[in-house]
Amino acid sequence: MKKSLLFTFVFMLLYTPCISAQDSTKLNHSELLKKFYGEWQQATKNDTVQSFSMHPDKNSVIQTNYRLIKGKKQTYNVASYNYDPNDESFAITNKVADSNNAVWMAYFIDDLTLRIDILEKESGQTLEVRLFVLNNPETIISSYYNADGDMYNEAKWTRISVK
Repeated sequence: MKKSLLFTFVFMLLYTPCISAQDSTKLNHSELLKKFYGEWQQATKNDTVQSFSMHPDKNSVIQTNYRLIKGKKQTYNVASYNYDPNDESFAITNKVADSNNAVWMAYFIDDLTLRIDILEKESGQTLEVRLFVLNNPETIISSYYNADGDMYNEAKWTRISVK
């Protein structure tokens, strides 16, 4: 619990200017998410490519995650982003069993950074934080942090198509 609070405190120190700017100019989260529409991929080790596609579907946005392993494309997760204007965030519903039995929430902390919080369902304690920064219209840099606030992974995603 103390580590989760420490992570939240450090994160707030780093991003307070962004959050303050957000308060003065309301972010349109649904419009900002459109910048992430399309198909993105990253090369990983061992002849594996990870990719995801994001597109609108009725009142939500669907993200499908794939792995291309030795030429064979496999879906490993499908997520639905549903916007809640009261919370100014997206509730993410994962359509696979491997979602850490957690609640996933996404929101923009500025006009280029999508933050995803993965929270333990019962206690609400932060399990993981993911930041996706639109570096330019064709590149996303993603950073992954554990509950202690330590970054354990960073990846570069390249847009391969716009949908």
